[in-house]
Amino acid sequence: MTTKAIRNSVLLVSVLLVEDDSLVASSLARMLRLKKYDVSICPDPKKALELCDKRQFDLIITDQKMPVMTGTEFAAIAKDRQPNVCTLLISGYIGEKDAAAALENDHINRFVSKPWHNEDILSIVESELQIGSTLLTEKMIEPEFILLEAS
Repeated sequence: MTTKAIRNSVLLVSVLLVEDDSLVASSLARMLRLKKYDVSICPDPKKALELCDKRQFDLIITDQKMPVMTGTEFAAIAKDRQPNVCTLLISGYIGEKDAAAALENDHINRFVSKPWHNEDILSIVESELQIGSTLLTEKMIEPEFILLEAS
């Protein structure tokens, strides 16, 4: 049996998805993972804030209507902890006036209403990541070696 080393250079963009509806969270996560994003799901905004203290994210996608706090409240705290993170607010329950107010306070970069089209949200995510402080091309991690055993 021989061992073969393959060099694997990976582009990692970390996304925190704060959504208390498991079906919505799973759908969004699956769509983002297909695009090779590293997605962490957290249904509880307080636990998501704890995660923000432990790990840096490039993008946070948060629902507006959640138990404990709203998405805009969550985003304000998260932005204090991670000032360079891009934030995307999703909601089916927020009015245009509230959405505009959320965008004006600089805690939210973009707003997407539910339901959305997958192509639209992917386009918004890619756009926000491109104009964010961390460009995708700068997120290359060190190459790693994966050992494959040949039989």
